[in-house]
Amino acid sequence: MNDLSSLKIYAIVVCYFPKEEVLEKTLETLSLQVNKIILCDNTPGGSEVAKKFQQKTSNLEVIHLFKNTGIAVAQNVGIKRAIGEGAEFVLLSDQDTVYPENYVKEMLKAYFSLPDREKVACIVPNYVDVNRGGEKQGFVIFKDLF
Repeated sequence: MNDLSSLKIYAIVVCYFPKEEVLEKTLETLSLQVNKIILCDNTPGGSEVAKKFQQKTSNLEVIHLFKNTGIAVAQNVGIKRAIGEGAEFVLLSDQDTVYPENYVKEMLKAYFSLPDREKVACIVPNYVDVNRGGEKQGFVIFKDLF
């Protein structure tokens, strides 16, 4: 397994009219786990909350899209920036996900344990959705494209 500390890992967080206290938790729980956070702000006119965190979080870059481009466009803007800066791994997030302390490390360990990892495009964990009464959410594994 690679030395995880030598990897260049970026997080792309997309926000749209974010709630300050929730976005703060998202950014705090990611900031110590990744090299850089790119916050793609889909809020029309730009979010004051996003601007505030740019001053507070040293490894945060805010890209104001100034309109709701949709999550996929915003993610692609962030991914393009991350790849342009040499990111080896990209974590995609919304504005209201709070991450456990070793989340990124554990996800990378899972990735590096895969025998055919060079064929893997993404990995996702099981998670608990607090908006659904704490119900554990599953995921799908595709073995082949078709």
